[in-house]
Amino acid sequence: MLNSSAQSTVIPRTVLVVEDEPTLATAIAQRITAEGWTARVASDGASAVQAASTLRPDLVIMDIMLPVMDGLEATKRIVAERPVPVLILTARDDEADKVIIEYTDTITAYYKIKRAVIKDKGLYCNAISSEIFRILANAGVPVHFMEKLSDTEQVCRRVDAIPIEVIVRNVIAGSMAQRLGIEEGVIPAKTVIDLCYKNEDLGDPLINDFHALALGLVSEKELAEIYRLTGKINDILVPIFKGIGITLVDFKVEFGRLPDGSIVLSDDITPDSARFWDIETGMKLDKDRFRHDNGKVGQGYKTIYERLTGAEC
Repeated sequence: MLNSSAQSTVIPRTVLVVEDEPTLATAIAQRITAEGWTARVASDGASAVQAASTLRPDLVIMDIMLPVMDGLEATKRIVAERPVPVLILTARDDEADKVIIEYTDTITAYYKIKRAVIKDKGLYCNAISSEIFRILANAGVPVHFMEKLSDTEQVCRRVDAIPIEVIVRNVIAGSMAQRLGIEEGVIPAKTVIDLCYKNEDLGDPLINDFHALALGLVSEKELAEIYRLTGKINDILVPIFKGIGITLVDFKVEFGRLPDGSIVLSDDITPDSARFWDIETGMKLDKDRFRHDNGKVGQGYKTIYERLTGAEC
């Protein structure tokens, strides 16, 4: 006859909870802890794979929609390393909450009046964007990016877009230099953040915090979170690019709401939407080469691609 300990059900002692929505992750972890088990939380697929390898949990509770690496791919990698029960969580139609974003070789300027095709631009921008999303997500910035699907495509979470463009200016250039009569290249005493109302019929006008609230675009809490995330993004990326010999002059980002109301970065950062200058030569490596007919547009994009990703083509 088996003794009582052998007859008892074996209960998982360590549970890895993989969930990118903080409120839900906390609720699940608290429930697990209340049952006397140990709960550990990972907020994206890549972190989950690493945590599973280190913690060797008895059970994994896995959300499907995750940044950096989706839940299905993370599950495959975890189980491939060591067989472990995985409980998949999804409360929605997963595919309906995903969008595929394609990067093309087309380049436009001046509200699409000027247009051209730059060979491999789509490949460069997709790779640059994917790598920046990966860097930001690993540093704790919530992003809509899920995974790079192909050379020119990526899978992202569907969001409710907030019609505000946030422009970060570490160095004076472009429209700000023209508008205020400041020489391009001047470094402001404090980083400048502009807001624009994303409305092409109105020409995407500059607005301030009061306008954003009066128009009902965001709540005060959401606006504060947008500013917080924007500052964090800048703090992360400036030294990253400095380390590869590039000045991050300025960049534009947008944000969106997930179904739970949380704010995530929902816009890419590429030479299409940011200014990059080579630190040593001062050469512009971005869309300004196209705007001002400087030539070698593709070479500028390729330089950023190679330095950031370490790839050569």
